Formats: sequence, C-alpha cells, structure tokens
Amino acid sequence: MSDADKGLGEVLRARVSAAPGKTALRFLRQGEAQTEAASYEALYGRAASLAQALAARQARGSRVLLMYEAGIDFVVAFWACVQAGMVAVPVPLPKPNRSLRWYEHIVQDAQIACVLGEGALQARLAAALQASAPLRALAWLAEEQGGHPALAPVAAHGDDLVLLQYTSGSTGAPKGVRVSHRNLLANEAMIQSRWGNHAASVIVSWLPHFHDMGLIGKILQSLYVGAELVLMPPAAFIQRPARWLEAISRHRGSNSGAPNFAYEACLRDIDERQLAGLDLSSWQVAWSGAEPVRARTLQAFARRFAACGLRAEALSGSYGLAEATLMVTSAHPGPTPLLRVDAAALQRGRLQVLERAQPGQPGLDCADGDAWLAGCGPWMPDHRLRIVDPATGAPRADGEVGEVWFAGASVSDGYWGQAQASQQACHARLADAAGDATPYLRTGDLGFIDPGNEGAGQLYIVGRIKDMLVIRGVNHAPQDIEHSVARCDEAFMPDGCAAFSVVADGQEQLVVVQELRRSHMRQVDGAALLRRVREAVAARHALQLFALCLIAQAHLPKTTSGKVQRQLCRTLFLEDRLDCAYAWRRGAVDAQQALCADAGQQSRRYGAVGLPGAAAVHDEAATLEWLQQWLQSHCDVEAGGVDAELSFSAFGMDSALTVRMVDALARWRGIELEAEVAWNYPSPALLASHLAALPHPAARAPHEKVPA
Repeated sequence: MSDADKGLGEVLRARVSAAPGKTALRFLRQGEAQTEAASYEALYGRAASLAQALAARQARGSRVLLMYEAGIDFVVAFWACVQAGMVAVPVPLPKPNRSLRWYEHIVQDAQIACVLGEGALQARLAAALQASAPLRALAWLAEEQGGHPALAPVAAHGDDLVLLQYTSGSTGAPKGVRVSHRNLLANEAMIQSRWGNHAASVIVSWLPHFHDMGLIGKILQSLYVGAELVLMPPAAFIQRPARWLEAISRHRGSNSGAPNFAYEACLRDIDERQLAGLDLSSWQVAWSGAEPVRARTLQAFARRFAACGLRAEALSGSYGLAEATLMVTSAHPGPTPLLRVDAAALQRGRLQVLERAQPGQPGLDCADGDAWLAGCGPWMPDHRLRIVDPATGAPRADGEVGEVWFAGASVSDGYWGQAQASQQACHARLADAAGDATPYLRTGDLGFIDPGNEGAGQLYIVGRIKDMLVIRGVNHAPQDIEHSVARCDEAFMPDGCAAFSVVADGQEQLVVVQELRRSHMRQVDGAALLRRVREAVAARHALQLFALCLIAQAHLPKTTSGKVQRQLCRTLFLEDRLDCAYAWRRGAVDAQQALCADAGQQSRRYGAVGLPGAAAVHDEAATLEWLQQWLQSHCDVEAGGVDAELSFSAFGMDSALTVRMVDALARWRGIELEAEVAWNYPSPALLASHLAALPHPAARAPHEKVPA
C-alpha cells in the first residue's frame, strides 16, 4: 500500500517506528541558539496524550482551531488532531488591539468545536474574547490537560478531511480550503519527489506555521520523510535576515526556501563580515515561491552567495496555491531557466524568446528594464496542467498565455460550506478537449508553457486574471508595474506598491498607490516623485499614469501572508479611504469613483494610552530615555518629540520595526525578550515600567550608542 492510500497519522507513526530516538525538530526561539528539541518518539508521545484528551471531549471530524506561537507545541497540537481524527484549523495569533472579525468569521463558518492553545494565551486574550460572543463561547484545551493512556491514530480514509486552510480573504471573506488525507499525502509525495528530501535531509524554516508553505512545505514535509526540521519564528528572520542563512550554515541545512522578498532582504542586509562566516555548500534546494519569482533576484543571489559555497542550480522557482494543497510545479532538480522575452508580444498573449539563461551565468545582467521571467518548473506526471482560454475554456497551445488549470490527487474538492464557489473553482471542465473529462482547478493565474527544447514542460507565471490591467487592448501584469515604480526612487518601499485600474473618460486608467519610507514622510516632494513614477511607467510599460497616491510605510493593504490586496486597495481608493501623504490625478472620474485625499494633505491617526499606575523603580527612566532615543533615530521623530504616552503604532511602527526595536532593547539590557512584549505594553511608558520591574543585569547608560 502506498502512502497516498493511507491516513497521515499512519504515515507519521511509521516514521516514529523507523527512528524513535532521532531528533525531529530543533527550535531556535531567538533564531540563533537552540532553545528546545524533540525526538520523533517524544513528539508522538505528547501528541497521543493530547489526542486522548481531545477525543474524550469532541466527536471525530470536529473542527479544532489551533492558536499557537511558532514552536514545538504547535506541531504537537497538529499531530494530536491527526491522531484523534479531528480537522485542524491553524490561524495566526490575534494581535493586541486589533479587530477579531476575521476569527469570528472562521469560528462561525467552520463551526469550530474548541480551541487548542496555550493557557497563558487564553488569559492574555481574556478581555478581547469576552467582547466577542462567538469567541467567548469556545472551549479551550491546553496540552497540560492531556490524558493517559495515549491514543493510537484513528483509522482515516483518503477523503476524510485533515485540514481547513483558510485563505487570507484578499477579495472578500476568507474561505476554508478543504484538504483531505489523500490531498495532503499526494502533495507531500510530490514535494519529496521534486526536491529529493529523505530521512537524512535537514529542513530549515522561519515561515509562518499557520500558512500552507510553512505547515505543508516545511513542518509536515519534514515529518513525512522522517527528516530533521530546524525551526525559528518569523520575527527572528524579520529582526535579522542573516539568521536564516546562519541557521542553514550551522545546521547544514539541505532544503530551505521563502518568498522572493526574503532573498532580497538577505541581499540588502547581509554585510561582508557576515558573508565571510557562512558555509552554504549543504544547501541543495533553495526554492522561491508564494509571490512572483524574479529572475533578477535569483541571479543576484546566486552571484553574491557563490563565495559561500551556494550552487546556482540549487535556486528553484516554484508555484503553488492552497487549493492544490501547496505545490503545483517546481524547477528543481536542475537550474531554474530564465527567459528574456519580447514584452509587447507577451502583453498580446504570445511568447517571443529573445534570450535564454540561468542563475549564476557569468556576465548575465537581468536589468529591470528588460522583460526577464523565471521558470517555475514542470508538473509531476501523475497530475495534469493545461493552459486555457479563461473566457471559453478552450485549451491553448504551448507558448500562448492563458489561465493555468491543474488536476490531480493534490487538488482540493473545494471550500468549506461553499458549494457554488467550489464547483466554479475546483471542478472546471475543458471545452473542445476530446476525451478529457477531468475536473480541473481554475487557479486564476495567467501563465504559459515554454515550447522550446531547453524548457519543454516548463511553466512560467505572468500574473493574475482578477488583477490584470487591460488598457487599450493590451494586458499589463500589475506586479511588473509595481516592481518598476517601487524601484524608481529611494523614498519608496520595495514591497509597498499596488497598481490597478479605474474607469475614467470611458476607458481603463492606471492608478498607483505607493508606500513611502518613514525617513521620507516628513518632507514629501510629491512633484518630484510623481515625475519619476510617470517616467518609469511610460518608459518601461508605455503607459500613462492617471493617479498616484503616496501613503505611509506599512499602510498598504496586505493579506496575512504578505500579498498585496489590490482589489481592497482599489476599493479604498474609490471610497476616499486611503490616508495619503500626497495624491495626484490627471482628470475627472465618475462621481462614484472620487479620488482620495486632496494633494499634499497628510493625516496621522494616533491612539493614546494611559501612563502606568505602578511606582517607578530604579532604571525606568533610563529605559524610557533609551526608547525615546531609538524612536527618534528610527521613526524620524524630532529630538524631544517622543510622547511616552503614545502607542508605538502612533510613530508609524509596523510589526517588522517593532521586533527590531525589541531585539535592540534586549541586547542593550542584556536580557531575552519576546517581540510580543511591545504589543502587551504598547507605549514607551508602559514598556519601560514593565521592564523596570524585571530582574536583569545592569543596563548601560542611556548616553551610550543605541543599537540599530
């Protein structure tokens, strides 16, 4: 019997039997030193005990919300759900002072039976939970309530659900993708085959555990093949991207990957001294996925880290989506093919190749001004992939652009409780395809298959149907425009742009919303920035800009996985709800498409919090002074302008900058701090008061240099 014919619990138990004492997972809480580890036998024992407690309280097939920080506890909880025959529903932790509507929707939509989570988390969320009727009614179960004896894996059938993977809701309410045991095991087998993972592999990950890439591509893939997983929280990478590559070097990682922005962060932040300490010769599969795979990034990464032993052929473009469980294609094994194409021909749906290359090729320059594409690889023989006319359902030939349709055992049967949406998305039929009655998944992505001998069967993704701009009969991928705009001036955030179209003067017109770096928010030279944006879109895309909105860093609408929510951004633009530092438009729009703020206006909405009630202790003033200095240097605040009572968000701080601040503060005080401390005590005054009450080594004098 193949793994695909078994349940996931049976497969995992077989890995335990094969190597009970082998280390299954190493956890690096701060992204550096190992703080916790567990063998396969230990994981199984904890999961089986928790499964017993779960099965005693809930019926088989119940949906269980998993609310955990990154770490071993989450892995135990997921495995317990598998053991008990429950359906796991992983979600990110709620952020303090944020709306719980997303969670309320999931609880009601999936009819959640209970929550698996740490007891301390429940206490921390108590006030917020009391304000929400759907969440207040939920029963919580923590691992310490586990019972004995341990529960053996419940026998599962292939069609039994094992996971509901909720989408981020980029165009509406989040939908729960139904993932069965058969779906999951088929995709894990695909990932293993494509990336060559085995029991001796070492998989390194900082990706969110509640997202399909981190959960299915890392955690479950490692358990599926009986490998070793080295795990760190996403915040550790955000604080210092070098930690990712240092972990690969230190633990001899063989497989690790991330979205394109992570490779860019390493190129930007890792200096020559850190470079000299890296040995990446063990890194066999360095995959890029979840957002557009950029040829320029792959080439730059291959060139920069070749001195560290990284082989260019390790870099692998990949493509997938939750409705296909995770992976659809991957360029590994072998080098990722790169194509320079005729942009005008591609915009009209035809492929015209001007140059073929691969990452690491000497003398290769994937300049921004050229149309370079990175291959995402072929699909597995036991699955089907077709390029289809999205309007007619008719197959298109290799080299022609169309919608990517995918079929096979990895494809979900649809969304929880949404029969119509499931039928439309996951059960499409080809037109004019004799003998092919296969139900296909409509991915919504546009791509083509390279017909050339060097790239036969190679998939290239060029955009999304719902986001595609069609202006004067020509297709324009928004991510290409965004890429050009974000790099046309140093004032712009590289991953903070949205391009979309609105109707004005009877035709589609281009609108760009771009984030400004904090350091440029106080003095916005809108006219100069407008000129550069207009030049960029005209020179590289032959387009005329209709409107430009410049907004503060971290204010662009994105999903929980970091993808730009273009449709939501368009709605906010049309409803005059974008908070603009500068706005410009070329002409009139319909009355219902009013532009956002008047040109040049800037608005910041601050929320005040109270001063701490506890008495100050000896170093509270020193800590407060340090925080004020740090905010002045990183948030472009004038000397003496930091109000200790204002929340950190009032200074324009997003989650990435917050974790950097906490990391620097911990180093200054000589103690360990979790990033959540700045959310639990969300102002300089509250945080300083809290830290003053903790036992700690003596802090440095506030006049010493503030860590970056």
